[in-house]
Amino acid sequence: MGFALPDRFIWDFWTIEHGGLCWLYALTAPRHHDPDTRHNAARVDLMTSRDLMSWDYRGPVLEPGSTGAWDDLAIWTGSVAACPDGGFAMLYTGRCRAEEGRVQRIGLARSDDLITWRKRSQPVIEADPKLCRLKGARGSTNWRDPWLEWDSGRTLWRAWITAQHPDGPVETSGTIALAESPDLVSWTVRPPVIADRLCEHLEVPQLLAGGHGMLVNTYGHFVPENSSLPRKCMSLLFRDEGSGFEFDRIVESWPSDARYILKQVRPGVGLCWLGEQSNGRFLGEISDPFDFDPLGASRTGERLRG
Repeated sequence: MGFALPDRFIWDFWTIEHGGLCWLYALTAPRHHDPDTRHNAARVDLMTSRDLMSWDYRGPVLEPGSTGAWDDLAIWTGSVAACPDGGFAMLYTGRCRAEEGRVQRIGLARSDDLITWRKRSQPVIEADPKLCRLKGARGSTNWRDPWLEWDSGRTLWRAWITAQHPDGPVETSGTIALAESPDLVSWTVRPPVIADRLCEHLEVPQLLAGGHGMLVNTYGHFVPENSSLPRKCMSLLFRDEGSGFEFDRIVESWPSDARYILKQVRPGVGLCWLGEQSNGRFLGEISDPFDFDPLGASRTGERLRG
């Protein structure tokens, strides 16, 4: 069932197709950690596959910086895109020990082969206090999970980022911010692209079908008790309405985090990661592939196991 590492948990992941392979980058942490504390020990490991069933483990490719660096505590979720002039770019989330991980920033790494990555020494995108909340319910700046794409029509880079609206109740402030750049280094933060006030966090966005839809995720405990949404672990679809993305529907939901971060990794095919199961065991592994068309009819429940 799926892919697991014997000595490390696996959770949030992002992929790119290249050379007939799916290159899957995932957050991992030692299994001797309590699953709830794995976030402060996270690095990025690489796996590759042709069929999404059999995986070759390539080892760690991005680790926390040296002591005193802006990302010396842990590396969190990001994404990878091919550069129009060759090579590849990765945006990723970083946290530092000096701030006890309370501030999330976004960094840049570059690669020629998708295996060896060179990190830029300083973050490239930080939250704009005029457009994004700097202090969430737990005193943290929530600014993470960048989804990177090259916009060939406008000849610029765009990044969609998990953030919070600067005003209104924290419990319904979850949104997706937009940042734009001509060169991956100098970024301008734009207003959030989601106005809906649904929950505290909308995590790990994925742009679908040339931008016509956006897939995001949330945990049940991020949903207020009086919300119209169920208090479940969910993947949500937002559709592009021209002036921004509007909530369309729940793609899939579960009572707990047994499954989380559904992503379409190939046309009609999805993956997710498997968390705490009904028996209380936290798996920390990647699922088998399943039929998945989030812009069409969802059939995700049929082949997910765990």
